[in-house]
Amino acid sequence: MKTQIFSVYLFVCMLPLFAASCHQGLPDSMLTEDTGAPVIASTLSNQQVNAFAEDSKGYIWIGTFRGLNRYDGHDYYQYFCTNDSTGLPDNQIRDLLNDSQGRLWVATNDGLCLYTEQDGFERIPQPEG
Repeated sequence: MKTQIFSVYLFVCMLPLFAASCHQGLPDSMLTEDTGAPVIASTLSNQQVNAFAEDSKGYIWIGTFRGLNRYDGHDYYQYFCTNDSTGLPDNQIRDLLNDSQGRLWVATNDGLCLYTEQDGFERIPQPEG
């Protein structure tokens, strides 16, 4: 009888721990994507990778179907399109390029931009046509 009561007690006490360990919640990128600041995450923003580049500081840049990721060897810094003029023009990254001056160029579905030292992007105006 004592063994059975102990088993029930143990089950009731452990149930909240099991439930908490199974709860995934919202990913970090869904919580703070619209703030303009990069999101720090342990994974890529999307598994559909379209482009890779390594910058002059040794960071690996990964352009995906849903955002730009900078990998520093430990974490991914995720960048997304925002309403702010210093954000990416679009979340679908098409290509990445490092030029001879060490600048990172980012081509998206909705325009071209240049990564700045202020950890943002300068949008390059496109001629109408």
